[in-house]
Amino acid sequence: MSTPSLAYHQVVFDIIEQEPELVDGSRSLLDNCERALGFALPAALREWYLIANSNRILEHYSNDDHPVSPKELLEVASRRGDYSHFHLNLAAERVLPFLWENQAVFLCGLQLDDSDDPPVVAWDDDHVWKKWQSKFSTFLSLWVWDFLYFRDRYDFSLCANDTLLTEQDFAAIRRDFIEVQRRVDNSSVYHLHKADQHIRIWLRGNGDVLWWLAASTKESLLDLAQRVWHVGTLASTLTIQGGSMYSPASKVLQLLRLGHELPETRLGKSLTWQEYKAKVLKGRK
Repeated sequence: MSTPSLAYHQVVFDIIEQEPELVDGSRSLLDNCERALGFALPAALREWYLIANSNRILEHYSNDDHPVSPKELLEVASRRGDYSHFHLNLAAERVLPFLWENQAVFLCGLQLDDSDDPPVVAWDDDHVWKKWQSKFSTFLSLWVWDFLYFRDRYDFSLCANDTLLTEQDFAAIRRDFIEVQRRVDNSSVYHLHKADQHIRIWLRGNGDVLWWLAASTKESLLDLAQRVWHVGTLASTLTIQGGSMYSPASKVLQLLRLGHELPETRLGKSLTWQEYKAKVLKGRK
């Protein structure tokens, strides 16, 4: 194995804080796939398949979904005219599958447009290809980000899609926290921490600023959220990562937006989910 300089997927490894390794032995398998398919794999997909354990990463940061392996691509080549229970003509539609939802409800594929990093499309029971992302590399990085620590820590985490982070605000955060990783040249992903408090910031090329805040207790998460509450528009964009109205993270937002916690009896009996979203998640009183 070798440690590469990735052209398309470095951001994924910046997010999960791992070093990628290439599996040189995979090249012959991918060459066989290309011969069977009759065309070269897009460069971004080929790079992903050359990375050690790339499909395990995609499977781990998911809802037990099933990535299509290079060996399965060889099987795809023999039945591109009638693929899966959806009976898709992948050859005519110029689509290459790479991910199945865990119960085969939907299929993600690359729209082969002769680009190195093609768009991602999805097919489901609506029986039409829907564009998901403009690039395969963007799909992977956002997919991994969205599932980051979700299963283990969502009760004690908040997230946001913001649009503003000034140098002054960023400097203040970095004074109070230890910066673990910074790879500005590749992807502008930052991980800062202090004791049990963690901040992840992803400055995306389109101007979005994705945030993930986590701590080990409600009190610590409240302290962390208060530290960054007035950065950008986090006061209105921070939301819970899971769906429970009873979670410690939800109660942190109640304290910050309402000034008090809502009684659980009220949450369960008289406050509807729509009212909860308006009052707590959207910050309206």
